[in-house]
Amino acid sequence: MRLLTIHLALCFVFASSLIACSEEDTADIRHNIKTLKTSSVDFSSYSSRYPEAHYEELAAAADTVYYWAGRSIAVMGGSLASNAEGDVCKSLYCQLLHCSPIVTYGRGGMGFATANYSVQDFLPLLSRHDIYILWCSTNDYGTGVPVGSPTDYTEADGYDDEHANTQCGGMNKCIHNIRETFPSALVIGFTSLPFFGPDGSREEGYSETAQPASGQDINFSEYVQKQREVFEAAGVPYFDQFACGLFDADNCADFYLTDGYHLNEDGYFLVGCKQVEFFLRLINGL
Repeated sequence: MRLLTIHLALCFVFASSLIACSEEDTADIRHNIKTLKTSSVDFSSYSSRYPEAHYEELAAAADTVYYWAGRSIAVMGGSLASNAEGDVCKSLYCQLLHCSPIVTYGRGGMGFATANYSVQDFLPLLSRHDIYILWCSTNDYGTGVPVGSPTDYTEADGYDDEHANTQCGGMNKCIHNIRETFPSALVIGFTSLPFFGPDGSREEGYSETAQPASGQDINFSEYVQKQREVFEAAGVPYFDQFACGLFDADNCADFYLTDGYHLNEDGYFLVGCKQVEFFLRLINGL
């Protein structure tokens, strides 16, 4: 009887420690939820430096569209979705589309199925928003997460949680969960941006003909193609950042940080203008 009592006590202590760890992890993730309510960016300086962005024309076109005015946008992803420099493109959503607040659920190193932490960990913490943007990162590819199949974690496999450990399965789990929890919300996808590495040294991050790396059996271009297939199969409208033509090995030093993976503020301005163009096309098609 004494041994049974000790055993039960140990089990209770062990279970309590697991709960404490879970609460600690959740609390840690909560610190990565950031809110932007208004724009404080001077876009006139960006516009004068980058006339090719056609900011003035974009602002004029957006000024006639108020369909998203006052709507809240959630942005979910890794560092490219959550870095402070990204407030430049999110401020475009506030200023041009009159959206507010823009709430970011993201953390550096996160992908849709990365170990330890992934975008899936934010699902229980999501507040209600009108629009949810799933911003694909480079982290799934870079940490060796299998790409999987566009049917992973779908009706085809009975929403098998064991298939949520692939990039495709993690993406589908986020899409499914958001739609189940917030059925009136619009889910939008952004494919990964290309990555270049220092001085353009990571050819597999931007070249369609490069050899695979990072323990993958396909290169990054093919990995991104699976993102497109997931969004298309799920009926999620998406902006193809990988193929939008903004960045290449010749200009990446101007628009990426020195690591060649993360955009600087100028890069976010250019891609943000493209994102708004996509949003306007989407709104006009509704």
